[in-house]
Amino acid sequence: MVTIASQPTLIDNVPVPVTDEGPFPRTPDSNWWWEVVGGHLEVLLSAADYSDLDQLKALSFFYRWVTPRLGPKPISPEAIWKSFMTDDHSPIEYSWKWGFGDSAPEVRYSIEPIGHRAGEALDPLNKNATSDFLAQLCRSGQIGIDLEWFVHFKHALLGPGTPASEAGVTRQSTLFVAFEMTGGSLGVKAYFIPVDAHGNSAGDQISKAIVSTGYPNLAAMNQLNSFLRDDVYGRTVKPFMLGIDCVSPADSRLKVYSRSLVTNFELVRRVMSIGGRRKDVMEAEKQLHTLWKLILNLPDDFPTDRELPYNPHETAGLLFYFDVAPRSQLPDVKVYIPVRHYAPSDDVAARGLVQYLKSQNQGAYAQQYLETLRALAKKDDMSTSNGLQTYISCAYKKSALVVTSYLNPQCYHPSWFAAP
Repeated sequence: MVTIASQPTLIDNVPVPVTDEGPFPRTPDSNWWWEVVGGHLEVLLSAADYSDLDQLKALSFFYRWVTPRLGPKPISPEAIWKSFMTDDHSPIEYSWKWGFGDSAPEVRYSIEPIGHRAGEALDPLNKNATSDFLAQLCRSGQIGIDLEWFVHFKHALLGPGTPASEAGVTRQSTLFVAFEMTGGSLGVKAYFIPVDAHGNSAGDQISKAIVSTGYPNLAAMNQLNSFLRDDVYGRTVKPFMLGIDCVSPADSRLKVYSRSLVTNFELVRRVMSIGGRRKDVMEAEKQLHTLWKLILNLPDDFPTDRELPYNPHETAGLLFYFDVAPRSQLPDVKVYIPVRHYAPSDDVAARGLVQYLKSQNQGAYAQQYLETLRALAKKDDMSTSNGLQTYISCAYKKSALVVTSYLNPQCYHPSWFAAP
């Protein structure tokens, strides 16, 4: 059992919001998530130089609205509901988006709300908790969100007549929610994971759902489909998830998340340029290749067509998203490098990242980041552990990279359950 004595003391300095208790009463489960994950969030916000007021707003929202929806607190290294959010099934993941120059990073987090009946016959895919959460949040007026596309895509990808609605469907995660905290405001995103079926792949379902929005300009989607169908590397890339912003459809992104089991840099180069369709990316590509070698500890002469060491995990391979919003002619692309699977250790990945950022005059918060990793790390030595950092993502911005680090709270790490 997890005990208070085994938990970090970081939470001691987190101000408990002086508000009503929100839509749910407090329970031992929600209190555990507040003490542990709330403590992590406070560390991240403080390290990223969020003002006291912005920290309080973010923590108050997390306390009232999020902690009651994270499900049962961990009681053993095996999760009751095996969330696809992280490899150890923790239902939350943090991210740290690096700024340019001396600008401060942005802190975000993603969650899978877990319902009381998740995995049971009434809710085998844990769909109800996310729908209820967003509906209550919308009615509350706490933040401005638009659920038009959420309703559309939930019906198109998870509703009646889809593989997700079939009897006997295997338990899996299907809905995530994410929050971006910038300038005192909170942005909300939603993610849909359709059930892959023979003759009706997740990618086909996502493409049909996007077409069914009725938007006339789907040029970016058409370019993506052409690349995935006709390019030798593109054919290895398989869509599995769709992400949207909970804003007016005219302003939302449509992010098609996809994975390839190919792990060489030639694939990365090809996908990031959409098979050569995106021009003027050579300088950014060089930067990405430099970062790739640093965080994975590869020698300078490591061939770009050589695969990384084989890893059989279901989340191994390379992850990408393609933003195919109707306003775009070509998809915007981001690559997620899974340092969890391919870097020698958390320490090597972190130091390689910091070395790169400092070389680009983006290292103003490097020391805070390293200290944050040490604060969040479990008892394992970061020089031998993998798992705290899950991905390092990159998108091209002219000749530079937009870089984001993703972190796992490791809620099911064995050290939580060790005797004091």
